[in-house]
Amino acid sequence: MTKITFIFAITFLTGCSIQYTENLVDKGFNKECIKEYKKAMSVYNRAIFFNKESALAYWRRGNLYATEAYNYDYNKAIVDLTASIQIDSTLDGGYAYWDRAYCKRQINDTIGALLDYDKAIAINPEKENFYYFRGTLKFYRLHDIEGALRDFDSAIKYWNGYDLARQCRAELKVGVGDFESAMDDYNNLQYRLRDFDSSYADVFYFRGIAKYETGDKNGACEDLTTSNKLGFELAKEKLDKLCK
Repeated sequence: MTKITFIFAITFLTGCSIQYTENLVDKGFNKECIKEYKKAMSVYNRAIFFNKESALAYWRRGNLYATEAYNYDYNKAIVDLTASIQIDSTLDGGYAYWDRAYCKRQINDTIGALLDYDKAIAINPEKENFYYFRGTLKFYRLHDIEGALRDFDSAIKYWNGYDLARQCRAELKVGVGDFESAMDDYNNLQYRLRDFDSSYADVFYFRGIAKYETGDKNGACEDLTTSNKLGFELAKEKLDKLCK
């Protein structure tokens, strides 16, 4: 076999190996989509056994470990996501870092999560999700108000309809006393707050504070009443103080 023929054969086999692995990973993901999680894991394991340099296979398996199907095994997920990043740090435009950041948050590795969000944004600096989640980490975990505000601003800049980012920015502004600007954000939310959904209890609370501080006492008391009914603990105290 000539040198050129040998190189061609190796290149051809490598290409076939990569394609076969990707086909396996696609098959595994299809199993996930129909909730056949054990079969999906088996397929991912086979893909990694066949090609230990598949960033895609480690990424998919890592994300599967981080689900309820595998008891939210974030440590195993981080091991696989790290392997994926080491093979291809730019996989899926930074989402491997974003996924690893999420897992690190769940095990209270706040600084590790922050560093991963930084790396995801360095790879994909126009991805609104990356800014939003880094902003929530800065706001709720690190109490970095200025940094969180910059991130929420960026998330909304890249997607003007990003209501979760706008909602968090409004809460932040209430916290620093910028009530007029907070109301601008609340008034520009594109979805309607559901007064029967407890996940909105805190939103009604902070909007109620903003309304009160901007002169809308009736609206404030309505929001605080709703927040209290939905189980937000601070709402009762504010109701008693502001809405007698």
